[in-house]
Amino acid sequence: MENDGPLLPEGYAHKLFDSLVSVRDDGGRAGHLGLGLHIARLIADFHRGRLTAANREDGSGVTFALELPREP
Repeated sequence: MENDGPLLPEGYAHKLFDSLVSVRDDGGRAGHLGLGLHIARLIADFHRGRLTAANREDGSGVTFALELPREP
């Protein structure tokens, strides 16, 4: 999944999935709690998967990737 828009600040690629972390620049007006990506990471971990976020190389946004193991 890719998101056009602002890049992640340096050092946030891992922090972004922590509970109550947000890098939104809306002045707190959106009523956002910072739990969605944390919950997504918990689900990925439960299924022995991996959820990552990284800035696009061209600087146009952020890429999110979910990798899940294949079941035998």
